[in-house]
Amino acid sequence: MALKKCEKCGVFFGAEGNETLCTNCAEPKKKKAMLTGDIEHDKFANARAVVYDQPHITPKELVEELKARGIDITIREVMKYVTDGRLTLVTVDGGTYCSACGRKIQIGTMCKDCSDKLDRFRTSSKPTEPAVEKKKSGMHTKK
Repeated sequence: MALKKCEKCGVFFGAEGNETLCTNCAEPKKKKAMLTGDIEHDKFANARAVVYDQPHITPKELVEELKARGIDITIREVMKYVTDGRLTLVTVDGGTYCSACGRKIQIGTMCKDCSDKLDRFRTSSKPTEPAVEKKKSGMHTKK
């Protein structure tokens, strides 16, 4: 039995032969979500459980995994857990990610695409104000 590193998750395991994936990655089990009734607690507890089992998961993969388990969560919520220090993602430690879509960015809190979408939404939802003529101001003098 040789000690090998799983190609998918990076965990070391005892391999018998030419195996390249650990037992968790080779035979993924369909796990059910832990539900207590408190929606926010359920989202966080399930996210933490998935990250514990799959330490090299990305924010997008985490959201997909939780949706497969029946937990409706967004990348924004996952990133909030990370920025609050409640959840540690190994894939996020090396940089900054967009708070809306989870894409890796160099600076700021949102990627260019999400920022542009937000700008378009802001300008389209602004009501147009009628132009008001400005009265000529000056000193009060008698003619």
